Amino acid sequence: MAPRQAAQIGRYAKQFKRMKKVVRTLRNRVARVHREVARQLHLLPEAAQANAQGLLQRTDRF
Repeated sequence: MAPRQAAQIGRYAKQFKRMKKVVRTLRNRVARVHREVARQLHLLPEAAQANAQGLLQRTDRF
């Protein structure tokens, strides 16, 4: 679902309202996953925690 929406953003170059809606939807999904992973981070093994921390730092921008 998300890769398809990411491709749609490029198609909506002149349709800014529609493009903003798709961007907002993607941002909400990333934020939900970010919060869920952050909540359950303590349940992961040590090696996976380090990897997840790096990914969480990258998604903090959204």
